[in-house]
Amino acid sequence: MAEEKIQKLIKLRSSIKSKVTILNKYVKVLQSGGPPSDLQLLDLEGRFKKFDALYAQYDELQSQIEVLSDDSDTQELEREEFEGQYYSLAAAARSVLGARPARQYEQPLNRSLSSYEYVSLQQTALVKVLDGTGAAHSARMLLDNGSTANFVMQSLCGKLGLSRRSVSSTVTDF
Repeated sequence: MAEEKIQKLIKLRSSIKSKVTILNKYVKVLQSGGPPSDLQLLDLEGRFKKFDALYAQYDELQSQIEVLSDDSDTQELEREEFEGQYYSLAAAARSVLGARPARQYEQPLNRSLSSYEYVSLQQTALVKVLDGTGAAHSARMLLDNGSTANFVMQSLCGKLGLSRRSVSSTVTDF
């Protein structure tokens, strides 16, 4: 009975491993060419969001296999191999996503006969932020060198263990 359960779990684990292999091939294609286009980066970002959730699924399946299996050495090697591939691929994908060129786009906001008013479309970067214990968390950062204030999402404050407080400020035009 336990052997049947292990075989079923191994098949499910194989499905996860095949998804990792598919993303690995895609990242290698992106790395082998020139700089990826904005469309390719958006595509990779979408794929990576799904990929990031695979580890929890793998960990759950592998833990069940390890509990049921009599061969702990083989299962330990299996986990080590998967984690090595997973984290290496995650780093490669993050590297490609973070390799966006620092370009400033401008588009007309309001057109009149005498002048154009422009609004800049800002760039973002995926960064690692350390919390108080030294654990790294992914965060999206908006690059705006003309900013007069800094903002942090409530969800990131929670992840980092930051305390919140109310403040007020005034910006005036001279």
